[in-house]
Amino acid sequence: MAMNKNDAIQGFVSNNKPFSDYWEMQLAWTCHMDWLFSEHMITERQCQNWGNPCTPETFKRWCNKWYGLRSNYE
Repeated sequence: MAMNKNDAIQGFVSNNKPFSDYWEMQLAWTCHMDWLFSEHMITERQCQNWGNPCTPETFKRWCNKWYGLRSNYE
């Protein structure tokens, strides 16, 4: 059974250090999705449809939620 997106996000966060900018995070997320698919942990459809878990506008909130780094990104 394939994992859900929240599980993928939690695995992504636990295996990465905080990101310096949105684009660095976007590249890391894409690589993470490719890896999950290559390891048969998610389906091809999930890999193609799970966009980045945040947008450039919500990147600060993402970092605060997952890394507790509000001051570093404001």
